[in-house]
Amino acid sequence: MHDVDLKITSISDWPAVEQRLRKHFSVMPEFNKDVARLCKSISQLISKASQADVLYRQTRQRKYLDQIENYINQSNTYIARFEKIWLFAQLSR
Repeated sequence: MHDVDLKITSISDWPAVEQRLRKHFSVMPEFNKDVARLCKSISQLISKASQADVLYRQTRQRKYLDQIENYINQSNTYIARFEKIWLFAQLSR
């Protein structure tokens, strides 16, 4: 799993990262609900980032860029935590 980059750097990265998340975690069926919940949470954050992106394009106010960065960082934090949980589950098998 660590050979694949699961980090979001822009809003447009999310669909590919989501697909990779679902693929890599599919080997452990006990994680299906958790992966679905994780993807839903991140999708909501990316949706908020998209809204902030539209507002930034309309107003050119720096605060919207900061919001986008914050949402993307939150998403990456969720992914990193989930990767650690997955790793512990793999090690405990």
